[in-house]
Amino acid sequence: MKRAEAKTQTFNQILKRLETQNAQLLIERARTANRLAKSAPDSRARRRAHRVKVDALLNLRCRFPARTNVRIDPRIPSFVIVQYASSQAGVRCDLHAPARDFGC
Repeated sequence: MKRAEAKTQTFNQILKRLETQNAQLLIERARTANRLAKSAPDSRARRRAHRVKVDALLNLRCRFPARTNVRIDPRIPSFVIVQYASSQAGVRCDLHAPARDFGC
């Protein structure tokens, strides 16, 4: 038996519905990695945690380009500030990342 047309959802509609949740997960991953990097006992662990943070921020920028703003930090020109803001969900994020990873 076929579903009624009104009940079916396209893949893009499902992605749109889950957009806020997916962005929150990426932001939480970046924040957690940032906290881990700050408390890491050695430089190798710190580098790995920073890599996870940068990868999460790159995914955030790639998946949600309309809500993500990347600008060069005026105090540290070799770094960028990645900003994400969603007024509908109240989600906000401002994290630093190396400019070389963002092509700046």
